[in-house]
This record gives sequence, C-alpha cells and structure tokens, in this order.
Amino acid sequence: MEQLQLSLVSIDSEKVKPGDYWVTKANSLIEANYRLSLVQQRVILIMASMVQPDDEDFKWYRIRANDFMKVTGTHSHNLYQEMVSSIHNLMEKVITISINEKIILKTHWINDALYRVGAGYVDVAFSPNLKPFLLHLKERFTSYRLENVIQLKSSYSIRIYELLKQYQSIGRRAVTIELLRKMLGIDSNEYKTYNNLKRKVLMVAHKEINEKTDLCFEFREIKLGRKVNEIEFVINKKETESKSERLKRQREAKKQEKEDKEKAQRRQKIDDYLAQLSPEEQAALDAEAEAIARKEGSAFMNGRKIAEHILNGYRLEIIGKRLAKR
Repeated sequence: MEQLQLSLVSIDSEKVKPGDYWVTKANSLIEANYRLSLVQQRVILIMASMVQPDDEDFKWYRIRANDFMKVTGTHSHNLYQEMVSSIHNLMEKVITISINEKIILKTHWINDALYRVGAGYVDVAFSPNLKPFLLHLKERFTSYRLENVIQLKSSYSIRIYELLKQYQSIGRRAVTIELLRKMLGIDSNEYKTYNNLKRKVLMVAHKEINEKTDLCFEFREIKLGRKVNEIEFVINKKETESKSERLKRQREAKKQEKEDKEKAQRRQKIDDYLAQLSPEEQAALDAEAEAIARKEGSAFMNGRKIAEHILNGYRLEIIGKRLAKR
C-alpha cells in the first residue's frame, strides 16, 4: 500500500482558496453526456482542479471532508459519509464522449478509491481513459477558476456554466432542446414539457450563474412551429470588455454564425438527398458504407457487427462525395 502514496496531491487544508485553483477540460469532455449528483460534480471539480498543466500522468487526489466543506461552503455532520457514498456510486457512473462523428467513448469518471477508517479523507483516482481530456491539452479546451462553480447548488447550473464558458469569446451559443437534454443527462420522462425544463433547469441556472459566477447570460427561444426547438444563449463577462476584446468577440461570433449556417445547409442537402433514395438505393448505400468500414477498420474484421453511429459516419462521407460531384 505504500506505493499508492508516491503520487498523491491534495488541496492545502490550511489555505483553501478556490480562486487559486483552475479547472481545465477538453471541450469534448464539457460536451459529454452524463448525469451526476451535486456532491459528485463537486468531487470531480476538486479532483480536476488539482491536475497541473505539466502533469505527465494522473495522480491520487486526496479530498478531505474539512477541505470539501470550506471550498463548497457547506456544513454537514455526515459529510464524510456522504462523500464516501457519492464516490462509491460515482465509480459506476458512465460518461459518453464523442471523439468524432465515427468514434464514441463510454467510460467511467474514476477507477479507484482508497479509504482509511477514521482518517476523514478519501484518495481518488481518475479513469486512465480520461487522460486525453484532462492532460496535455494544447487546443480545444476550456479553463475556468474553481471558485466560479464550486458553490453553485444545482448540478445543471455547473454543466450549463461550462457549456457557456466554452463559447464565452464568441458571446453566443445555440443548442437544440434535444441536445441540451442529452448533454445534461435528463431522461425523457423528466421535465417532459419545455415549460418544466425552463422553470426547473434553465431559470435556476440563469439565477445562479448570473449571481455567483464571472459570467452572465440571457437566452431566447427559437420555435419550430409552436414548439420551442432551440435555445440561443447570449453570454457576457461581468467585467467591462475593452474595445479590442469586444471587436474580437464580434468577429468570432460572425465567423461562428457563418459556420453554423453552412453546417445547417449541408445537413439539409443530405436530408433532401436521403429522402429521394428508393429502398434499393438505400440498401446499396448501406452496403457501400459497410464495405468501406470493414476495409478501413481492422476492428471490424472477422464478421463483427459494426456500430450504427460508425456506419452513419461513412454514409455521410459517401453522400458528401456524391453531392460534391453535382
């Protein structure tokens, strides 16, 4: 057991300053699909804040009950037991990360936890599969101070803050209700109507984030017919922006708007193309996609079934080439 202590990090129990700690995550991790309790979210945030930019590997991260209370601003006589229970359940929580259109990773947040009776702390280790999303990040990542989220009281507020922080420089982010529910891990039988989702999730996050973090936001509802289909968040920093910062954000916003429009147009062309295919042509497209997948991916040899999302990626690639020739 001694070697478990060779690589161990903890927050200074005497000088707990959340403002001194930063959380840095790959954008694909921020946009992943998962659902955690508030305590579990806070455990992951504290662990992530102890990961340093020059770390070569994950370490054991020690979370003391006293530190947890100081950082989160909570007080509970049973906090240690709550932490133990939450971490135990956290080991079974699955997180789904889209690597690209063809690859989806399903893994766990943590692999191991070490408890010592009466010690008042837990040593926790991230799953090695999360290394590409927390270590050696050079591009496509988002950083923020731990203090901006650790005292939020809704796990949804934490997730929405991260999604907005990711697009802070652009100043806006549009997301469909379906995708937002998916990223937040909201089941289909929860908040079935948009009004419930708005009241229990969006408005709670709006109040908390605007009051307690370095961001403030508003949102507008985009309807498809009578139904709210999409939300556009308008994101602002609370401190005053310089003229150069404002101009940069506006340029990036225009660029993002153009990219979103082009993406929607490509998607519409593909939908129109698929709608015109006969059953025979659809079957031929499926067969061509499967043939390419088996040729390019050794993991799919020997008659193994190919995942639908992978086949779909090849279908889109084929259709894209066909449309380009028109």
